[in-house]
Amino acid sequence: MDQSSSNNGKNDDKSLIRICGIIGVLCSACNLFGDLFYMDYSTAHCTDDSFFMIKEEMRSGYLFSFDQPNQSLVFLAQVGGWVYPIWAMATAIPLYIGFQEREEIGAMFTCGGLSWRKCRATIPLIILVYGLCIVGGAFHSAFAFLTVLPNAAHYTSYEYNDNKDDDGWSNLIGTEQFTQFLDTAQTGLIERIFIGGLPGLLSYYIASIWIACLVHSRSNYHHFNKWFNLFNPMVTSLWVQIVAAILPDPLGKYIAGCIGTWGLLFLNLGSTYYLWDINDSKRETKTPSSALLKQYTDDGSI
Repeated sequence: MDQSSSNNGKNDDKSLIRICGIIGVLCSACNLFGDLFYMDYSTAHCTDDSFFMIKEEMRSGYLFSFDQPNQSLVFLAQVGGWVYPIWAMATAIPLYIGFQEREEIGAMFTCGGLSWRKCRATIPLIILVYGLCIVGGAFHSAFAFLTVLPNAAHYTSYEYNDNKDDDGWSNLIGTEQFTQFLDTAQTGLIERIFIGGLPGLLSYYIASIWIACLVHSRSNYHHFNKWFNLFNPMVTSLWVQIVAAILPDPLGKYIAGCIGTWGLLFLNLGSTYYLWDINDSKRETKTPSSALLKQYTDDGSI
């Protein structure tokens, strides 16, 4: 590979990293909207002591209005599940470039020509992409299903049709049988959604721990030093929980509820920061010391 093609490859890596960083921030903003709407919907429709279990009387949210069943906002919040595959790739590509290891001969980083053999993080990155796609599809797409029963309890059916004389659910709300039905059905939905998303959640945590171990043990062989672990999703989850516990409700509750967004957002920001000038500041310029690679002049000097 000549020098010009090598430089072009390095510039391509730099542009790709920055594009992925921008995409990651945009996906984070989309996901943050969904998380905030999810938290506010839960505040308005569900009890505080049990996860997403329906309360008897609806109250107002802090961020959104729930006077009417605005399904357009529910569907918009659900869009976050569709951006997870894009978000996963925008996260994995910079990490893959950053984990490219040094050549066995020479001291220069060679990220222009990516190699599966030179990246020990290939397997955890594949697990990370899988986990993110499953988590996004299972939890965000399932959000619309979790809103069905609260809507049935808190909005009468005449709001959905032209028959104003039909009281719909209003004559059943408050009865013991209807409350028991709602609790049983909602519990079943939550259990199945959690079981469906559990493989993705486990994959996400396994990949995060694996990446943290690679950063800590092999920081001299790739572009990430040990401080990069401060951006690891596991570390982010820890300090987000601490901050949320210190802040008063509902601010602390909402920050903790958006923990999925914070984990990936800071991982995107961290990888973009460390790799922003990947081929300028991170590249070493040492000359190989092998006698076969030394250049001699006509007078015999090196």
